Amino acid sequence: MNTLSPFYPPEAKEEVRARIDIVKVIGRYVKLRPAGQNFKGPCPFHKEKNPSFTVSPSKAVFHCFGCGKGGDIFTFLMEIEGLTFTEALQRLAEETGVTLRPVKEQGQSAVRDRISKTEALAIHELATRFYYDRMKKSPEAVAYFKSRKLRPELVKEFRLGYAPAGWSPFIEYAQSKRIPVDKLSACGLIVTSSQGGKPYDRFRNRIMFPIFDLSGKTIAFGGRGINEDAVPKYLNSPETVLYRKNRVLYGLHHARPAIKEKEYAIFVEGYMDFLSLYQTGIQNVVATSGTALTVEQGQLIQRFTSRIVLVFDGDSAGIAAAERAVFVLAPQNLDVRVLILPSGEDPDSYIAAHGAESLLKKITAADDSVRFILKRAMSMYDVSTAKGKSAIVERILPLIQATSDEIMRAALIKEVAEQLDIREQLIYGVLAKKRLKESSSTQPERDPTAEQFLETEEGSFLHLIVKEPSLIALAQKHISTETFTDISTKNLYSLIIDTYTREKSLQKIIDRTDNNDIKRVLSLMLIKDVITDNRHEEVSHKVKRFLLKFNKQQMHEITKKLRMARKPEEKKELLYKQHVLSTQRKELNSGW
Repeated sequence: MNTLSPFYPPEAKEEVRARIDIVKVIGRYVKLRPAGQNFKGPCPFHKEKNPSFTVSPSKAVFHCFGCGKGGDIFTFLMEIEGLTFTEALQRLAEETGVTLRPVKEQGQSAVRDRISKTEALAIHELATRFYYDRMKKSPEAVAYFKSRKLRPELVKEFRLGYAPAGWSPFIEYAQSKRIPVDKLSACGLIVTSSQGGKPYDRFRNRIMFPIFDLSGKTIAFGGRGINEDAVPKYLNSPETVLYRKNRVLYGLHHARPAIKEKEYAIFVEGYMDFLSLYQTGIQNVVATSGTALTVEQGQLIQRFTSRIVLVFDGDSAGIAAAERAVFVLAPQNLDVRVLILPSGEDPDSYIAAHGAESLLKKITAADDSVRFILKRAMSMYDVSTAKGKSAIVERILPLIQATSDEIMRAALIKEVAEQLDIREQLIYGVLAKKRLKESSSTQPERDPTAEQFLETEEGSFLHLIVKEPSLIALAQKHISTETFTDISTKNLYSLIIDTYTREKSLQKIIDRTDNNDIKRVLSLMLIKDVITDNRHEEVSHKVKRFLLKFNKQQMHEITKKLRMARKPEEKKELLYKQHVLSTQRKELNSGW
């Protein structure tokens, strides 16, 4: 049976997944607590003394290190409630406000296979012009920009637009330019109706924010309902051949010069927050476009600066988002500072009320990430008691563990010790005990398949490339599926390579298999950290060892065949292959 329901297109699942908060949903069944970038709690699928059930918001997967169950939010609901995939999809769609429109099975071919990047860029440029032109002709849209105090030159610079009300204004315009409907669908600009398969515009009666790549070309759109009661308030393009939302920062194309000049980047959460800051002269700013900050976005900004200031709303959601972002960015050893605005304020409203200079003063005085997390913890526990101090150290420990740079980790520990008025060695001791407890607590209940597989040479190699997809090209250059003798390893390696080749990401890899054992292994790989000083070097070493092992196996087979060979021509061919393998082995042993 397909993982994806035959009654709904692939975009339906992706739209639901993009809107759902996996921590919130699983939190209804499991008491979760923060643990660095992830959340932990007691497994709902088996009895355990030590919590080994982990949820990763950034990867949108769960995994139990005890019983080995794992997968995405759909897998969780299917397991916990005994639902079919269709039932799980329908339940989550209802919760997120996604309208499911059944289509015929033959219409479910992968949309990205139907369009090239060049075609998609041309269509997005056409759409950008269309929306901008319609904005200029819409008194309502012009009035909206005036009400948000956006100057005409800024609207023009960022090519802001308006998607007219009505079901098909854009489709009609595109068809007048002879753009096929299937190409528009592949760009995510139209949706197909369940009634007779009639297509209609995805964006209707919305203010349009083109999303640009680093070269300034439109790759997606964000649409805000022009009416306050619009559902949803914000609607973004689905992922396409051009657009991967976890790898894009809104405004980065425009902000790059200012980021380099100021030597730091300000992160805000929404389009309007970005535009308000940019218009007032604070131009070293980017936005996450309303999504939780991701590891990939941290890696992207690292190309331009190592200093970040998170400026988030002063409500509980903003504070939680800032705390989560700190843990997401910690392994990248960035200098992260955090500014939480007064309650009820966002960057847009704060600038309108207090001005850009006031905001810049607050940004300059923003807490570093350690002090922010520490303050949060100290506000929750009594710092005057030993019990309170212990609880604070426990809460900040995941941040210490996530910091890979030893010097930064030492500075972090020193800061915590000084604030709590305790000896640094006490924190080092707690850290050591934590590592020991975590390494031993799951031993009695370890998953006999997934955990043990990751400890093998092949399993640790696949774990490395799953955690670091940029190394897949290196692996693929030297290692074929035939290099492995184990059929499970062959299948898993083939799945990884095929997914990355198609998607340029492993984000949806769990969706591409119906095998529950492989799902468990993949969810474990996605959640569990790889402990190594240099992932590139480790993969290179493993590739060399696999090639030597494969060479030895081939040599052994040829030696056996030589013993049985009778014809001179056969012996000559085998001796030549033996020579080639011998030469390859010498080259591998001497370095490559």
